[in-house]
Amino acid sequence: MSTTLSAEQYAEELISGLRNLATSRYVSVTVDFAVAGYAILLYDHILTLPAEVGLIWRKPKSLVSYAFLFNRYGVPLFVALDLFHMIGAAHNVPDKFCHDWLFIEGLLQIVCHGIAHWLAALRVRALHSGHPRVDIVLYISGTLYMVTTVAILFLVLVSVA
Repeated sequence: MSTTLSAEQYAEELISGLRNLATSRYVSVTVDFAVAGYAILLYDHILTLPAEVGLIWRKPKSLVSYAFLFNRYGVPLFVALDLFHMIGAAHNVPDKFCHDWLFIEGLLQIVCHGIAHWLAALRVRALHSGHPRVDIVLYISGTLYMVTTVAILFLVLVSVA
């Protein structure tokens, strides 16, 4: 016998399932790895800070340096907010904020990944002296990457909205 669930019942079942998942030991391992990864990220930031000061802060600012700085300091902030939730410290955060944050975080991930790929593409272009064939490959692959990423994220966000 098959029963159909209303949207509210479906949402309650989904939330209940996610809560059960959150209590599993696999999620605990995920949190442990996330915290360890964050510690490594901060350690890397500390190690590379002297080079950053010399190469970025003491030079004239450009779009590339601002993009680098956004990724350099934005990503740790976004990850810290995720860890705050993952370790269970976000009990009193309103559901509306969590729902809005999910959407904002998805957009920020696209921006941060896009910046990282753009900076890497600029480096590849510089290594190949701006060769036209390299430019074509970079533009096509960059466009395919961004279109695919935005489409997947849009589908996911629409499904949870």
